Amino acid sequence: NNDSLSNTIKLECAKPGKFSITLEIQKDGIISRLTRNITVLESFENGIVLSSSVMNYCESDNIMLNATLTDSSVLNLKNPSLQWFKNGNLIAGNTNQRSLNLAVPLINNDQFSVEFTADYGCLSPLKASSNIFTINTAESTPLNITRSWDTLYSNYNGAGTVEWYRNNLKIGTGKRYTLISNGNFQARLIQGNCIGAFSNTISFTSINTQTLGQYLQIGPNPNKGILQIKSSLDAGLQLSIFDLKGQLVESNIPIKAQVVNDIDLDMSNGIYILVFKTDSGMEYQTKISLNR
Repeated sequence: NNDSLSNTIKLECAKPGKFSITLEIQKDGIISRLTRNITVLESFENGIVLSSSVMNYCESDNIMLNATLTDSSVLNLKNPSLQWFKNGNLIAGNTNQRSLNLAVPLINNDQFSVEFTADYGCLSPLKASSNIFTINTAESTPLNITRSWDTLYSNYNGAGTVEWYRNNLKIGTGKRYTLISNGNFQARLIQGNCIGAFSNTISFTSINTQTLGQYLQIGPNPNKGILQIKSSLDAGLQLSIFDLKGQLVESNIPIKAQVVNDIDLDMSNGIYILVFKTDSGMEYQTKISLNR
């Protein structure tokens, strides 16, 4: 009941349902009534929040964006629609897809958002927009490599792992790498799951490789433990031995000229790389198989 002289009245319903509203007018003892049946629909709050499946991620990771609705029951309304945007451009629309997979490579500063709407007058607001999620990958320290004689060095001294590559094939790990073969060399940094970009390239070619080899007699090959080397070169000569992973096994073994040098190969069976160098920078490389 509500007595009023106003032409309009505002009613609030505590819950949805069907109601009858009667307008009664009294004048000079005459009563007029008009009744109307109305339906009060349930109201829904429309809100949406966008988040990532992980907090820390790398350029080389796949991540999942998740849209969380304030009231998930709005998906049961007529014609529910989630629309996904990348940098303001629609990339997926008219779908109930509440997750979006972002595949590699992730690009820093790419922005994603999502909107929800449905054909329902008591959805407030009729269209809800999420927060903007901006891609911000974990930083990967750019590497720079330098060469000093037969050794390559990286400029990284942190806790990550430096990987070395020769002609795009991985050849070793570590802060530095000893050159034992010709090629184009690069490095990159691995920090957890983050794979850094490749460094600058350094090309290496041995000096007078074939010329120096003509002065050496090396054998036997395969070898059973004692390597014999004879050099007819008067210049100072040293031998270093590496395994196939580029790890130094023996270094700077002096090779006397004009005599047979017996080298005790105190190492496991396998294939090794012999690197001969003179004081003037001439170099010769060859492989030997050790099989006792």
